[in-house]
Formats: sequence, structure tokens, C-alpha cells
Amino acid sequence: MDSEIAAAFQNIYNNNILEGLHQYHLTYGLILKLRNATKRMIKRMMMPAPTDLHEDTYGHRLLKLLQYFAKDSNEQLYHLDPETIWEISEDVSSKNSVLSPKLQSQLFHHEVIILEKKAVFTDEYIEKVKNYFLHVKRPEGTFDWKFDDYPLIPTLIKTAREKCNGCNSMRHIYCGPCGRLVDSMEPLIGKKLTLPFDLLVIIHWHDSLIKCTATHTKVLCNNNVTFAHWEKKNYGESWEPIVASLNADTDIVLFPSHDAVPAEEFQWKSDCNPDKTWRVVVLEASWQNGKTMARQIKEFRENLGLPPLIYISLSNIVGQYWRFHNEGNSAVSTIEAITHCANIAGFSDNDCTSLLLLFNLQKYRVQMRFNTEGNVPRAIHVNRFWDVDL
Repeated sequence: MDSEIAAAFQNIYNNNILEGLHQYHLTYGLILKLRNATKRMIKRMMMPAPTDLHEDTYGHRLLKLLQYFAKDSNEQLYHLDPETIWEISEDVSSKNSVLSPKLQSQLFHHEVIILEKKAVFTDEYIEKVKNYFLHVKRPEGTFDWKFDDYPLIPTLIKTAREKCNGCNSMRHIYCGPCGRLVDSMEPLIGKKLTLPFDLLVIIHWHDSLIKCTATHTKVLCNNNVTFAHWEKKNYGESWEPIVASLNADTDIVLFPSHDAVPAEEFQWKSDCNPDKTWRVVVLEASWQNGKTMARQIKEFRENLGLPPLIYISLSNIVGQYWRFHNEGNSAVSTIEAITHCANIAGFSDNDCTSLLLLFNLQKYRVQMRFNTEGNVPRAIHVNRFWDVDL
């Protein structure tokens, strides 16, 4: 549509507004499309930036474009001032940003209704928005801070960065790529933990060892924790040998596939072989990428005629990860998933608290930053911009 907008802009500047297309219904989608295209074209220097002088502001530009593209029958446009239409476009853009793709599509086709210079939506649509927010909202108290569980955090947060002896990079508390604490932290953190299973973490190329939470296990535990990479370059070559090498007798995948066994029902210890150690395979990725990885692992092993792997899932838990998702409360961060799984397999509550130390340190940093800046993570305030009573 950019080429149409560029042509429209030239017509408008040449005072040919009466020759407009007038072919689109006035919807919130049209407002958003013209708003975003206008900003994008100015950024790409396809049209000059507004001078903010008389009749040359963002609002004037947007209003003229709407008058050019919207059908003549919509008389609302001729009763709106430029400032109002721009404020409405900014408000609708903010509201659109916190919706699901399905609701965004419905908003796109929603007829524009303006009362008292504000965008209004039908009761039916508001009810759909409310139900969505109720679905993704975490229970009250999810993000409440429990200082008593982590007395070390105020001390850790004040420590300076120091050089990692493994890679010589400057790190704070630990080095993710090396999977180790910096030297000064080892006596402070204390002895390492022992998980009731070994770990194989397959990390997607969109994630990194610096940011992902699965590295906390290698830093804090003395188990056999290994990392493999699901790379974009040489796509299949990076992960196919790993997937083929997985042993159905000892490897289980921690991922909520449709046929996953609840972790509580899985037999972690066998009377016939009490010394057997399972290896839990974890997919370190976004939820969308994780679903693709889980599906491809199954399909690849089926094509090779290899025995299927057991998948296990978690339930009755609430994730405290501050990143927003709409996968439900049991969809937690990687380190939370590992910790809950370990707890079910026999890890003590105290050890679980210790394993989540670095995760809660990150959580503390994020909450302090948001408190300082006055912003609340979307995961905490899901209905931001909508003011829908939940």
C-alpha cells in the first residue's frame, strides 16, 4: 500500500484531494495502516517529515490520507480535527500491541466509532478482549517478591563484574557460555547441587548462552549438564546427529506435546534398576520455536525408524517469568521447568530454592528496573492500555 500512499501524498500536496480513491471502509485497520505507513515512509525518506507548521503535522497528514482513501459516505472524517485523529491512532496502536493475533485481525476490520474524541468499541468486541486478558492473566501474587528465601541477592546485586578465567570476558556473578561462577562468587554461593537426573539442553539459534536460564544448571549443579546447538547455518546438520543419538531407554524430553506423560506419573526410580539415571532433554527456545523443534525431533526419528522418545509435561504450576506469553500458567521458563521437574523426581524444596537463585536475581533486577522507570511488564499488567475491569 506504500506506493498508493506515496501517490496519494503527491495528490494531496497538489490539492487533488477530490480525486482520491475513496474505496475503503473506515476501520481501525485503515487508520493503523495509514499511520504506520506514514511513519515508515518518512523514516525511509519517501516523503518529507512534517514541519509542524500550520496544516503540516502528523495529524494533518493522517487525516488527509484517510479522507483520500475512505469512502465518501463516512462523514466522521469531516468532523474530526487532526490532533484528535492522531491521538486516536496512537491509542488504537497501543491497544493493538497487547492483543492476540486473532483479536488484532478483528480490530483491523472493526468499524471506527468515535465518541467524545475517543475510539470506542462494540460490547461484543470488548467482551472478547476481556476473556483473552482473563486467559493470559497470572494469578494474584505471582510476582510478589519473597526476600526471606534469597538473603544473598542484596549482596550479589552490588558485586562488580570480574574477568571469567575461562573466556577472559567480564561477567557479573557467572559466565553463561563457560557455565561457571566467577572466582569470587564460589565461596559466596557455596557447594554445588546434585540434580536427580542428567541434562541435555538443545538451544535454538535465537537464544544465547548469555541470556538463557538453562545455563544456571551448569553453573549451580555438579551433574552431567551438556549443551547442543540447533543452528540456522547448516540447519539439519547441527541437530540431526544429536536427535539420532538420543537413547529412548535413558533420554526423556521435557516438553508439553499432545502425548506427553505428566511428570508426576513418570517412574523416576525403578525397583529393577534403582541406580538408573535418566537424562532430561530440554529445548531452550521460545514457545513457537520449541513447538517446531519438538515436532521435528519426532518426525526425524520416525523417518529413521528409531524408537519414539517419552515426552513429559508439568501441570498445576504458575510461571514467574516476566516475559509475556499466552501458553497458560504452566508454560514456564526453562530453569523453572527444570526445577519443578527435579522437585517431582526427588529434589528437596530447599535445593529447588537454591537452584532458582540466579533466576530470582534476574527477576529482582527486572522488577527494580521497571519500578524505577514506572513501567510494568506486560506479563504482570496484561490489560495495559485497555482499562478493562478484570
